[in-house]
Amino acid sequence: NRLDVELIKLIARRAILVVTGDDGQAIYGFRGCSPDFIIDIEKSLERETATFELRTNYRCPGNVVRYADRLIRHNPTRIDKRPVAHRSDEACILVEPSLTTSIEATAVLDFCERVFVEHPSLSFSDIAVLYRMNAQSFPLQLELIARELPFFVAKEHNILSNEILPRLLAALKVKVDLKSGKEPTIDDQIQIVRAYFRYINDQELLKIRLVLAESGDFVKGVTSVEFGRALPKSSESQLAPALEKLIRADGLQAELTVLRDRFRGLKDMAAHLDDPGSESGTLSEIFEVAESFGNDTSQFVDRLLRMLERGKSSIAGEQTDGIALSTYHRAKGRQWHTVVLTSCNEGILPHTRANVEDERRVFYVGMTRASANLYVSYLAKASETRVKPSRFLYESGLMDLVKPSNI
Repeated sequence: NRLDVELIKLIARRAILVVTGDDGQAIYGFRGCSPDFIIDIEKSLERETATFELRTNYRCPGNVVRYADRLIRHNPTRIDKRPVAHRSDEACILVEPSLTTSIEATAVLDFCERVFVEHPSLSFSDIAVLYRMNAQSFPLQLELIARELPFFVAKEHNILSNEILPRLLAALKVKVDLKSGKEPTIDDQIQIVRAYFRYINDQELLKIRLVLAESGDFVKGVTSVEFGRALPKSSESQLAPALEKLIRADGLQAELTVLRDRFRGLKDMAAHLDDPGSESGTLSEIFEVAESFGNDTSQFVDRLLRMLERGKSSIAGEQTDGIALSTYHRAKGRQWHTVVLTSCNEGILPHTRANVEDERRVFYVGMTRASANLYVSYLAKASETRVKPSRFLYESGLMDLVKPSNI
């Protein structure tokens, strides 16, 4: 960034300065960094420079180098380079569509398991699954837990560490219980209240727990005078109408929509894949996962609770020697035998709120992490709506690899 450049100028003013880098891999714009400092280095450093192109790529097979180079040439602002691969072998590159993110997760891990069969000497850590947004790891983590495959993901994005998911599942359990004439557990009652109110302190939680326990009737309890005294902000809230709307919602998707729209404690839950929402929202794909359960809310809740329990018993996501789940940005500077790029769709990559040239560099980095296999997946639809493959698949030529029967 600018401060780095100014500091380097001061330190190296009277010294020989060697600068190495690749503007095509400059992907940290969100930190204030810019490839312009390398692209126009004489202007940046205010001194004459001698430039040498390190043409030979030792990392990637020849076809990966060619597809990546074809992609990055679409950036008008760049240093013109002519990379050549040192390796004479070709990578196995597959480009396939999937109908939903759940189906995509299944296809991705089917592919990974085939790789292990074909290369028994590989370890799980030789494979990485990359994505643009952390939310995209949700169905992948569920599928990995279901298959009991070891994996590693940053702690803050591990679904076992997610505070919102238990609230969401508890809210759905409350709906199922009330619909069947069963009184929800106190813990679930507390969680659904937390799902509505974004902030409740420990003292308030203790008070409302006592009120709900003494009431014996959840709906009457949350509308009682005692509840209002225990949680003063509830008196002026729309908690009762929101609960009524949830109870009357017909089907799982309708229930999730109510929870997303009316319950502020679930604010990080984005609706659909074609509306990615916050990059930190780890539940944005739950609508897609829920689709395979139809209107069976009970089965959906039971399935996820079982997966979470199984994940906790196996410390899922903490196995450093497992399959790596990572964003493109975290993958910078690393390399794996097999790399999977998921949900390569318009609106996600390039992201709707990001600079296209920056996003093209991000995809370039993702492609060039692979040393043997590159599996690229895109979605044909999201939430019953057809979505477009990323323009980068066309620009790189990767779309030419899709079999006509798969389109």
